[in-house]
Amino acid sequence: MMNCISHCYLKKIVFLLVALFLFPSLSKSQVRENDFALWTWFQVEKKFQKKQYVEFQYQIRFNENASQFNRSNIYFIYGRNVRKNLNVEFLYQLNTNHKNDQHTLFVGFTYKQSMSYRSYLSFRTAVQNTHNYFTGDYKIDEPYNEWRNRLRFVYRISSPFQVSLSVEPYLLFKPTANPYFSRIRFVAQTTYKFNKYQNLSLFYLVQPDLVTTSTPKTNYVLGITYH
Repeated sequence: MMNCISHCYLKKIVFLLVALFLFPSLSKSQVRENDFALWTWFQVEKKFQKKQYVEFQYQIRFNENASQFNRSNIYFIYGRNVRKNLNVEFLYQLNTNHKNDQHTLFVGFTYKQSMSYRSYLSFRTAVQNTHNYFTGDYKIDEPYNEWRNRLRFVYRISSPFQVSLSVEPYLLFKPTANPYFSRIRFVAQTTYKFNKYQNLSLFYLVQPDLVTTSTPKTNYVLGITYH
């Protein structure tokens, strides 16, 4: 009986994630700008004291149909596995290009729940603060906060291969406006583990604007991550 309940619940979760992933196609009648981007990601991680780790990540993004440099992102992360299924991360991120720099501070909690021998469901909730400078002047710093929640379903096909589907809405907080859901991400990803220390991931991301003061935009992203 418990196996049946778990299996039925699992099917509902997968159905929900697939439905949410197809959500952008339900609003084609609205005039939107579209862009295709390429994100390349390199990550190095060092674990210590069994439950803790530090990580460095470097990312380059190309937009305008992947033909033009958009920005570089540099990440420094400290993480700790509080329990077997609960993790906390602290992150500093520098976004930089030829126009400006942005500084982001991030704290997130991730909870994992096993669904079967090969699959699990994870939920992450995180808060991040982003600003351009540290002057204290709103017009110069342009600060804002975002509350990010991500629901992800992961299925392990074999020992080296796993696939996942996830959805991540962004709730935006600005001093000049009431909080609102500004955008949402839908991600399909596959990961291949070469060995204990190295893996490669390919992901496809769809990110439509939900509320914006300008013409709404949908970004389509192909990503490559080496970890």
